[in-house]
Amino acid sequence: MDNTTLEHYLAHYCAATLLGEKSASLVSLPREECARIGLQLREYNRQLGPKGLVFTLLCACRRRLLLLVYRPAMLERELAAPQAAAMLEQLGYPMEENLRAKLNRLQARFAEGGGFPHEIGLFLGYPPEDVLAFVATGGAAASCAAIGRSTTTWRPPGRALPGMTPAVTGCAGPLRREPRFHSCSARREIQKTPDSGGRTTMSKIAVIYWSGTGNTERMAQAVAEGAQAAGAQVETFTVDAIDAGAAAEYSKLALGCPAMGAEVLEESEFEPWFSELEGRLSGHQVALFGSYGWGDGQWLRDWAERTEGDGAALCGEPLAVHEAPDDDALAQCKALGEALAKA
Repeated sequence: MDNTTLEHYLAHYCAATLLGEKSASLVSLPREECARIGLQLREYNRQLGPKGLVFTLLCACRRRLLLLVYRPAMLERELAAPQAAAMLEQLGYPMEENLRAKLNRLQARFAEGGGFPHEIGLFLGYPPEDVLAFVATGGAAASCAAIGRSTTTWRPPGRALPGMTPAVTGCAGPLRREPRFHSCSARREIQKTPDSGGRTTMSKIAVIYWSGTGNTERMAQAVAEGAQAAGAQVETFTVDAIDAGAAAEYSKLALGCPAMGAEVLEESEFEPWFSELEGRLSGHQVALFGSYGWGDGQWLRDWAERTEGDGAALCGEPLAVHEAPDDDALAQCKALGEALAKA
């Protein structure tokens, strides 16, 4: 990644911090494009550190890098506030030491695994009461928590956003990782229909998804309804109920996964499953959808790029919905299913 591209990322995602209006911002970068990131950040810190602006990598995941851009003086004050300090101390942060020690602890929390460190919301300036709900529930109560704040604009939960479709723009509350939970009612046995030659038919649509809080599950159900209303035969599966080989037997696929962590696909189940599917996607019609709690839809853009690179044809624009889908968002899901059926 050259300096111009990196600066575009920073300007888009970190403008409020760069301008001194916010204590910190987080940006997710494609790891494969960041071979020079160490040198670039050292130069930024050399030039901008004396002006009160610091750049540090929090986490290097398999596909993404998490870059924290922050103003130390502002962030130190926010973390020293009584409620924030009490939360961090309870989570093992060294409150008697300086900001760097706290950031070292945050980096260690990423490296430890075992769940996304939702307390990062405190480091990004979100209200402690919102972050507390995430820490306490692991994001499971997200649809009930007051987490719709943004570094730029607040948008109502469930409202599909204008942009790439009415879906992919804007930021929302603290980072979310949807916990593992599968609705048994959504699981169906694979029903294969042999054609005249005894082979499995590819005329049906498979709607396959992973959902933690139920938001993406609702989207999947609406996509299926839209496809069925358009006359298609549809079968719906949670991702653990169908293997990649069986999924590839369908010529049309609607795939759903929420944004997790630093805007990536769910890493324990969906990402490995999709990676296995990728070599078999050529020639398929594919619709992509999912819900998100923060960010601007980068996970869906990355996913769409991978899917097209695998030789699949995307049906319509990928659909991202902020938080729980409302009636407008569900209507868009049905329209996506209808478009796939008619493709």
